[in-house]
Amino acid sequence: MIPARGRLADVAPPLLVAAAAFALYWRTGAPTVLTGDQAEHQMAAWMVGVPHATGYPLFTMVNALVVRLVPFGDVARRVTLMTGLWSALAVTLAFLVARQLSRNILAGLVVAVALATSAEFWSLSTIAEVYTLQALFILLIWWCLAQYWAAGSPRFVYGAALLAGLATTHHGSFVPIVIPALFVTVAVPLLLQALQSRSWSEWRVVVLCGLWALLGLMPWLYLAAQFSLFRPFDYYRGQGLPYHYYWGNPNSWADVANL
Repeated sequence: MIPARGRLADVAPPLLVAAAAFALYWRTGAPTVLTGDQAEHQMAAWMVGVPHATGYPLFTMVNALVVRLVPFGDVARRVTLMTGLWSALAVTLAFLVARQLSRNILAGLVVAVALATSAEFWSLSTIAEVYTLQALFILLIWWCLAQYWAAGSPRFVYGAALLAGLATTHHGSFVPIVIPALFVTVAVPLLLQALQSRSWSEWRVVVLCGLWALLGLMPWLYLAAQFSLFRPFDYYRGQGLPYHYYWGNPNSWADVANL
């Protein structure tokens, strides 16, 4: 049993990192309505619509829930604060991964501060944008795989598979950039291990990874549901107010698939 002081020493640093990062992004975040894509994300959250390609279903659904539950700030500010929260969690995961790999808390803090205050990441953390949530997914996958390689428990690789599915639905860049790396470093070793052992337990891990990844693709159903519920989309009114918002005003299932 881990002593209470030991547990506190493990838990307190990441909590402090998360709180400090979120406070930074709260203080420097955009106070209200933005322009361009950021304004579109703010509007789509309130209208529960579909923003520009690739639709960002998970991002929009979470924001739609937040703007209705958070009792302070205008709608636009609430969406921006959610971006800040994703960023703070990503910074915390960077700290955890660096601390585990280096076995040094100072190294973790250096990595966390470097990410949190880097010009591009800080800028994206203060507006209603999708990129820091993708960074969080990647760091969560990294953390899960680090636990899996250290402890060998398959539940961590299942978590990585689920997160990979969610990240695939969130931003199109994940497939050409991250999926090949996961295929080489995770999928191929698991398949080779299953082929060599010829044990059902090894194949069970492979099959469950695939099922968890498929579960992660479920946010795409949001785009299909929106099309089913609100079509046809009037081109002139479909750009926002007062009609339902679905970017591109799709006319067919092919248009939805191409989003």
